[in-house]
Amino acid sequence: VSGGTSAYKWTISKGKLPNGLSINSSTGKITGKPTKAGTFNFTVKVTDKNNIAATKAFTVKVTQTTLALTVPTTIIHGKSYTWTPKVSGGTSAYKWSISKGKLPDGLSINSSTGKITGKPAKAGTFNFTVKVTDKNNVAATKAFTVKVTQTTLNLTVPATIIRGKSYTWTPKVSGGTSSYKWTISKGKLPDGLSINASTGKITGKPAKAGTFNFTVKVTDKNNVAATKAFTVKVTQTTLNLTVPATIIRGKSYTWTPKVTGGTSAYTWTISKGSLPTGMKINASTGKITGKPTKTGSFSFTVKAKDKNSIAATKAFTVKVTESASTTAQTLQTKNSAQLETGTSSINSLKSSTPETLQTEELTGVQGNGAINLAATLNVSSDDVVEAYEGKDSDLVKVKAGKDLTFIVGDWGVDVSNVTVYVNDNALEGITLEDNRFTLPAEIVHDDFKVSVKAQSESGELESEEVYVISE
Repeated sequence: VSGGTSAYKWTISKGKLPNGLSINSSTGKITGKPTKAGTFNFTVKVTDKNNIAATKAFTVKVTQTTLALTVPTTIIHGKSYTWTPKVSGGTSAYKWSISKGKLPDGLSINSSTGKITGKPAKAGTFNFTVKVTDKNNVAATKAFTVKVTQTTLNLTVPATIIRGKSYTWTPKVSGGTSSYKWTISKGKLPDGLSINASTGKITGKPAKAGTFNFTVKVTDKNNVAATKAFTVKVTQTTLNLTVPATIIRGKSYTWTPKVTGGTSAYTWTISKGSLPTGMKINASTGKITGKPTKTGSFSFTVKAKDKNSIAATKAFTVKVTESASTTAQTLQTKNSAQLETGTSSINSLKSSTPETLQTEELTGVQGNGAINLAATLNVSSDDVVEAYEGKDSDLVKVKAGKDLTFIVGDWGVDVSNVTVYVNDNALEGITLEDNRFTLPAEIVHDDFKVSVKAQSESGELESEEVYVISE
């Protein structure tokens, strides 16, 4: 103020000061913090001691520091982002910060430029407030809620699948931006299966049993990827059935199969060849039962087919031979012999053959592992239970399912081409070592007879027959 006489009095004679400001009536100072943006018109009046007054009108614009920052409400996990802010009002330079909450993991704000950059490292919902402060410490804030989505792969693969069965596994992916590319990033699919690079479908027929480890990878349009690891076991329908190589005509048999893998119920058939005459297979259980009525060699293949038409097969060759028990019984009756069990002695039956033809005394000792049954064919086994000698044949009772060793005695002449016969059928693969041969355990069951033939210069020679009863 100039002129007039102090002291002065100050007032606002018209209009109003911006909100938050006031005038000192003694000094005329206008002070405060404007609390509202806008245009304000007001007149300042000063009156001196002599009540002489002066006025002046003003128009004042109150500006506000504002933050213009657009943040997407949904962003993709793993994708690079840059959010550039804009500020109006205030005086540069500005300082930027997150005043409340937190940015998504993997993102940060530049305190000088306000840029928010980085790759979101974690899916979820994040709430945060961006604050900008100007040179005069005037601040502006803006709150945001951001959802970070993650590309995820939803694919259910059966832990166990069946060899030879067609499969289709359809994946589902969430998050990311189509279109997608599908690969096996680690390991390998079961043999016979493949993945479609465009759809992700895994299809095919597993061609090999085993355990397979593999990882499915899907990559979206922005090269953001998701993976999922699997372990798959491919099982194979297998048939476990043991059929004796040699069986006895007229004796009842039951062969019970076992099948692994596949899906019940199973259907059983003979897919090739034929069972021994008198025997049949149960289509529901697979049991092979009956009494062989005809001797001979029979080749057949058992086939088991599961609910999904997956099949397993197993081939067999069975030889049906005549029973030796009838002949053995005839020998017992003819010689009035009776086997004694549970004793340490064995009846020795005198042969009706003239003594001059006997080359040695034929005796038996139970359990000592060396029982002489004939002058030219002896049994040597710890598994002999009882034995006796007959006129033309000898009988021995042994433990079933055990290897049985025979000793071929001195023929008295030079011989070659020694052949072992079981039930009059020549056995292949049986050789003599130190005048011994062994019948394997799988032959030693039920009743059978053994003899040995050899060729000499004077013709064919044949040993006495030994009848074996297995128990």
